Amino acid sequence: MALNNDFRVKNSLYVGNSACFVSQLDTPTILSAGNSLFDIFLQEGEGGAGILSDGDGITDFMFDNLSAATVAVDNTVVRTTGGQTIGPATTNFQNNICVGGKIYSGANANTLIEFGSSTVDIKASGGGDLTLNSTGIVINDIGNSKDFRVEGDTDTHALFVDGSTDNVGIGTSTPGAKLTVNGGTCTTGLSATAANSGILSAGKDLNEIFQIIGSDARGKVLSDGIGIQDFTYEGLSAQTVAVSQSILSGGASHAQGTLTLSGAGGAGYNTTIDLGLQAADNPTFAGVTGGNVRVGITADGEIDTSSGNLTIDSAGGTTILDDANISITNVGAGTDNTVLIKSGSNLATDEIDPKVWDIKLVDYTSLFQYHIPLAADSTGTLANSKMIQQAAGSGFDVTGINVLGGLSALSLSGNGAGLTALTAAPIFPPTQVTNIASANKFFINDGSNKYVTFGNLLTDLAGTGLAVEGSDSLTLKNSAGFSNCKLQKWDDGNGQFVNSIITETALGNISIAGGATITGNLSVQGDVTCIDTTYSITSALSVVNAGTGPAIFARQTGTDEPIARFVDTEGGFITFDDGGNVGIGIDSPTEKLDVVGNIKASGNLTIGGSTTLGNATSDSTTIASTSLSIPGVAAGAQSGGQVLVRNSSDIVVLDSVDTKIFGTLLVDGEGSANKLTKYTNGTGTIGDSSITDNGTCVTINSNTKIDQGHSFAVYADDLVDLPGLTSFSKKQTFSKIVTNASTTTLPTFAKAGLKQAKYNVTLFKGVNVTAFEVQAVYNNSTTCGTVYGIVDAQAATQLDTASICNGGSTIDLLLKSTSASTCAIVTGEALYAS
Repeated sequence: MALNNDFRVKNSLYVGNSACFVSQLDTPTILSAGNSLFDIFLQEGEGGAGILSDGDGITDFMFDNLSAATVAVDNTVVRTTGGQTIGPATTNFQNNICVGGKIYSGANANTLIEFGSSTVDIKASGGGDLTLNSTGIVINDIGNSKDFRVEGDTDTHALFVDGSTDNVGIGTSTPGAKLTVNGGTCTTGLSATAANSGILSAGKDLNEIFQIIGSDARGKVLSDGIGIQDFTYEGLSAQTVAVSQSILSGGASHAQGTLTLSGAGGAGYNTTIDLGLQAADNPTFAGVTGGNVRVGITADGEIDTSSGNLTIDSAGGTTILDDANISITNVGAGTDNTVLIKSGSNLATDEIDPKVWDIKLVDYTSLFQYHIPLAADSTGTLANSKMIQQAAGSGFDVTGINVLGGLSALSLSGNGAGLTALTAAPIFPPTQVTNIASANKFFINDGSNKYVTFGNLLTDLAGTGLAVEGSDSLTLKNSAGFSNCKLQKWDDGNGQFVNSIITETALGNISIAGGATITGNLSVQGDVTCIDTTYSITSALSVVNAGTGPAIFARQTGTDEPIARFVDTEGGFITFDDGGNVGIGIDSPTEKLDVVGNIKASGNLTIGGSTTLGNATSDSTTIASTSLSIPGVAAGAQSGGQVLVRNSSDIVVLDSVDTKIFGTLLVDGEGSANKLTKYTNGTGTIGDSSITDNGTCVTINSNTKIDQGHSFAVYADDLVDLPGLTSFSKKQTFSKIVTNASTTTLPTFAKAGLKQAKYNVTLFKGVNVTAFEVQAVYNNSTTCGTVYGIVDAQAATQLDTASICNGGSTIDLLLKSTSASTCAIVTGEALYAS
């Protein structure tokens, strides 16, 4: 087989038992990692047939249809993707190892080494134990209660940090203080020499207290001294040095400004010191210390303490600072709300609001000039209100309080001269006035402050037809001339109401003292007594009955006279005769309903008894309804093989039919249970087909052909864990003529939802036949395929190149043959999931 491109095998290579693949010295070489397949795989008939040698990265290898054999994986193989466990034996790497994230412990996944872009973290059981970055090394960065210990040659706790107490120990595992040292200390640069003379301690200088280094025969050992206890030097055991019991001399009084010291060494060590504090002295205290209090150490005229605290205790008296200005420049910032205040001539403390320490004494967000503030909450926060106190101008008419918005008030006093654009909500006083006097006033806002009296308001309201009665009421004009129970009418000439001719009696009856013309409808509830026998109505007559009887009741007491007759002057009439018959278009109806003319009914029509439609052979009956129901028709037997049908003119007529429709079989023939039927001849006879359906399984007992362009699909069961997933396989056969001039595209399965496809491809031209398989996968964007199992029937192969692509809507095979006009037959199986 000749390939112009590289031949790659992904995951596996299957070599079939082809008659053309035999042991020959001239077998073409197919290289794999520098070895030919001839060398890698033992061929049929040779020693150890069917047994594979060890290899790298191969498991569950199926060879020549033998049982699966697990081939050892060399532990020197390192995967380039995914996770991998290396070991348990030692694995040596000769070059660099690049780790993209973490190196885990096989026993505990929380014990690991994690690599960042510029950091390395070493963690045990998930803790941040050791962090290395570009700025330094941090131990126990997350602050767990973990100890840190440095072990020496013989000291297990040469340096120890107790994670639970935050103490540091040197030479001890239980440090009791921030720094605990178990052993000697050596400080370089501190020594006692003759030049140190004059630094006194209990009457002796340091030169006398400490032996100069190297001057004693014992070497670096201190002699006894004064004022030193439990001194450990150069790692030797502690020595107790005597302390003089009488450092200060007692007895006789001393002169002012002198001090006598007696040392434990004898009378020669007594010292009288002139302190420079005698009455004639002008003392200065620069460089003098007393306890922790130092005078003039930092600067002239200053008192400070080496401990940082200075207490002035007058033992219950008064400390007086007799200066006009007191400056405390180096006092640090504090948070306490206690401050010093002057109470009379003394200083005292008092608690103040902590807001004085802020940049504002009250809380606010943004206060505007001239706005009257309001309390925005219950904690003292201020905000802008709607009221502004401002002089006239800038949009304000007068000097005073201006309200930017609505104003709700229980009462307002003043003359209202400054009120503009006022919208007042009514607030009703609790006292009701039942009789408004004429002098009562009402406020009017027409741009200026005005009022109107109630009397003037009534006079203004008393227009046409109205008059002021007395001084505080309105009445109808001419009301004194109204008669009882008379309906009033308008007298336009005098501009007032007067009595009409209509009277309503005490019983509710209307009496009209004259004629009445009704130009609209007249509705009468109750009885109407007709005095005249003729009514002329120019409009409709409406009869409304509010009772339970009929709205219109007519009784004929005359003999052989119709009950009612409705006649139209244009010729139409309806008659209700004295026998109860109704005639439409006929004066003497002979039936209950006698109609001369057509009848149209838009609803249902129910006719009881015998019905005759038409009375002559030339009559026709049209039924325009969409359905015709005849529920009472009795069953009968056909005669003549005819049925009622509708012809092209929508007329119901008789038509002949096959008499089988009246029998038990519509077609000739018989069939077996569960067998699908088929026509056994061209005359309509049916019988059994080769397909059986028993309700759970369909069996086809014959060769089955699926026409070109169609496929065979088999669906899988639904997955409970993945509801809505549809998966199935599809089989189909494809064909194409391929050439050696260029690659031929053979479209196969639709790629939407396709996950995997497998093709058996046969290329043939004459006696030259080449068969091979193609395995392909698709991840909705990229197609990956491999060619394997190539078998040639002759020495010359028909395959030049084979590949996979998905440029269009299908997965396509790209084939190129070694000969022109080569036929390609492909049987494919695809797996879909969506």
